[in-house]
Amino acid sequence: MAIKAAESKAAKKGEMKAVPKKPALRKPAAKKSRPKNPRGGRETLTVDQLVAFYKALLSNGPAWTAVLFLMQLMMGDRADCARQCSTSWLCLVSPKPYINIPENVNGKTTARKVPIHSDYAKWLFSLMGSPLQGAKGCWPFSGQRLISEANTLRPDILLFPGRVRGGHDCRQWSKAITEKAYFDNIISVSKILKQERDNDHANGACHIFDDVDMTRIGLDLCWQCFAMCAGQDQKLDDAMPRAKQHSFASALKSVAM
Repeated sequence: MAIKAAESKAAKKGEMKAVPKKPALRKPAAKKSRPKNPRGGRETLTVDQLVAFYKALLSNGPAWTAVLFLMQLMMGDRADCARQCSTSWLCLVSPKPYINIPENVNGKTTARKVPIHSDYAKWLFSLMGSPLQGAKGCWPFSGQRLISEANTLRPDILLFPGRVRGGHDCRQWSKAITEKAYFDNIISVSKILKQERDNDHANGACHIFDDVDMTRIGLDLCWQCFAMCAGQDQKLDDAMPRAKQHSFASALKSVAM
């Protein structure tokens, strides 16, 4: 009997030990604050600053970046739209030239016709027959035929084809240049201009980009890198106003057209 009583007590002790403890109450996890958007506002450049930036792109990088930069300004749209432009979008020889942006370019661009300045249209068409030379290559690219023997635009030819991966300047004619490639060049030139400005300031001189935060240019790949000359309140899908296009084209004539 004594043995059974001892076993019974031991069993009861084991049962008591086996009872799980109540888990400690955990404090609710603190909500993680979302990082602030680093892009901030876009920079608004004057006509003279736009021309200066175009010249800097041409003298420090590939010619296609400078041409795409002007194309984006005239279209008043995202770089993702402008980079996909093909000859079928363009009507350059009309008395009223325009760029016809088709549907389904991306999820945000609105299909529409964008009127462009006649001087810009003539200049762009002339480049297609007489390539523009930049510091790191020309546009159109070597082997890229945009104009037919009848002196008209060949249909469905990408203006800015991408590069074959691993290939040295070998073009992938059916695929547009990437936004990253474009903005890498934009940011690179922005840094060069900032260094030039710092040097001018060190010598007590002014610089054309004194009032511009160069770190804001090309920072966000999803949006247009520059606000149009009309100001920051302009909608992204608006083209550059005709008066501004005329002023811009006139300023470009001395350096490009």
